[in-house]
Amino acid sequence: MRSKYRPDIDGLRAIAVIAVLAFHAFPTFAESGFVGVDIFFVISGYLISTIIVQALEDGTFTFREFYARRIRRILPALNLILIFTYILGWWVLLAEEFKQLSKHILSSVVFVSNFVLRNDLGYFDNSAESKPLLHLWSLAIEEQFYLIWPFLLWVAWKRKFNLLGVAFSLGLLSLILSVVGTHKYPQATFYFPHTRCWELLFGSVLAISFFYKGPTLKLLTDKKYYNSISFLGAGILIFGFWIIRRDFDFPGVWAFFPVVGTTLIIASGPQAWLNRVVLSNRVLVYVGLISFPLYLWHWPLLSFARITTAPNINTRIFLVVLSFILAGITHVLLERPIRYGPKNKLTVSVLALVSIFIGAIGYFTFYRNGLELRSANHVLAINNEQLGWKFLVSPGCHEKLGTNSSFCLELGNQSNQKLAILGDSSGNSLAPGLASIYSKQGYGIVNFGAPTCPPIRGLIDSRYWKQNNCLSIIERSYQQVLESKTIDTVVLAIFTRDLNRWGIPGAENASLEEKFSVVAQLLDKQIADLKRHEKKVIVTYDVPLSPKHARDCLERQLPFIKSTKCNVNENQLIERHPNLDLFDGYFKMRKDVCIVRQSEILIKGGKLQFFDEKGILIMRDTHHLTVHGSDLIAQLFLKTGCLTGL
Repeated sequence: MRSKYRPDIDGLRAIAVIAVLAFHAFPTFAESGFVGVDIFFVISGYLISTIIVQALEDGTFTFREFYARRIRRILPALNLILIFTYILGWWVLLAEEFKQLSKHILSSVVFVSNFVLRNDLGYFDNSAESKPLLHLWSLAIEEQFYLIWPFLLWVAWKRKFNLLGVAFSLGLLSLILSVVGTHKYPQATFYFPHTRCWELLFGSVLAISFFYKGPTLKLLTDKKYYNSISFLGAGILIFGFWIIRRDFDFPGVWAFFPVVGTTLIIASGPQAWLNRVVLSNRVLVYVGLISFPLYLWHWPLLSFARITTAPNINTRIFLVVLSFILAGITHVLLERPIRYGPKNKLTVSVLALVSIFIGAIGYFTFYRNGLELRSANHVLAINNEQLGWKFLVSPGCHEKLGTNSSFCLELGNQSNQKLAILGDSSGNSLAPGLASIYSKQGYGIVNFGAPTCPPIRGLIDSRYWKQNNCLSIIERSYQQVLESKTIDTVVLAIFTRDLNRWGIPGAENASLEEKFSVVAQLLDKQIADLKRHEKKVIVTYDVPLSPKHARDCLERQLPFIKSTKCNVNENQLIERHPNLDLFDGYFKMRKDVCIVRQSEILIKGGKLQFFDEKGILIMRDTHHLTVHGSDLIAQLFLKTGCLTGL
């Protein structure tokens, strides 16, 4: 049989890409728009399987021709976008950002963006909005599917296996892994092909079914039922858009709605009223035809805008319109001539060579650390260095501590350690500054801790600590400090915003005040224990959490784009009160501990300070200090008189 072009499928593509664009440009308005990617997956699985099975049936299938078609389809627009992002990134991005972009360019060329982006997910990683090629994770999954699925179909065909059974079995296995993995390994499940390919295989099962028309397919395509099936699919799809939110465990069972809805709409055929009248509308069909370059263009434009400015709604609308214009131009001048023009080896070879060259440039730039010399601005170059952070784990520290921890540092003279910093990442930020002071006197310091992990014994496990070994770190840290004969000063670094994230015994459903009451009792016991071992206790707990990232405050090098300077008032800080008030009230009553209030430097005149008076960053993200900021806070420790014997 010979498949015919179906304009309704291009209409479905339009629905998918519009949903994704709306989600990326107006996330509060189109909160479920990300499921447009799942619609794309089903369509891709259906179309690619139709092409392969038809070619196998006709005896014309070759891997060379199949992948030549993929190159002509994918690389023209993809190469253009990668070149565009590299050029714009050269002018806009800081060295670390440009290094990361170059890594993403290289991973996009070899279609492993999903794995790289998954590995990039870390506590200090850049936000999603600052990754101009983030959206290519889905293209990578599709291309990985196209790498394996044709071979499996070909083998199954040669060995006369039941193709429908093969597709269904693999799809069922992938679905089970997705449902289970969504709860246990949500990030990996979202990005990995083996937990997403069931969505493409839904389309494959449908495509293969058209070659083996059984009772179920006949029912779906019967004139009596195809309108009902089409409307049922649309209803399921609309329900999915209505109910799914970004904080859901996704894909898992929630992906059923867009996947099943899309499958039913395609299965009902082009003759169904919804498909024939609505989805085959000229406007939707045109958007579907340019959906690939539109998908490629929109996110880099929005991402660079968010990196350089704080785009208002008018700017975002303009960028969406610009995406449509650029996509249309790309389709007419690049995609269509190459895809439907002369089918010769030279075109495929040139496209592949250009892609390889782009990947080589990405590798070179990554290897050269983002080409720091691009910056002619001395202050900008200094601030680029300040955004980096290398103070995490010292060699041999984990063995000494007896457990793995995110922060395990031994700085300065290890044979004469005088100070220990215990706590979460706010404590880790203090390490280089305090180490500098102690090293000048011939002493050393240690820093033990993990993200969101407070230096308080007696807590119980929390779902926020499942991957950071918090309770073990707390216990081992205190054993190290109490057993040390040289450490005489202990800094307890507490990030008060995380109070509701701690595992507090007997207070799972208690009010904030009741939770803090338990914490206060634990602190009483702990401070007394440290004092009994003749350790001086210093506490710092007032680190502010900004709604803006320090990176957003830097002036970029584009002459026609003025960065929006950060202007964060104290009342805009995230979840600062009443948590801070509870700790203030407690520590005001304690005369046996020394308090260092970082707000004296970080908040002035009611505004959060990202820079010092010379324009050098003192914060490197939303609440962590730069090395320079750590030095300033360390001087504050001296000024308050908390550091004695130096």
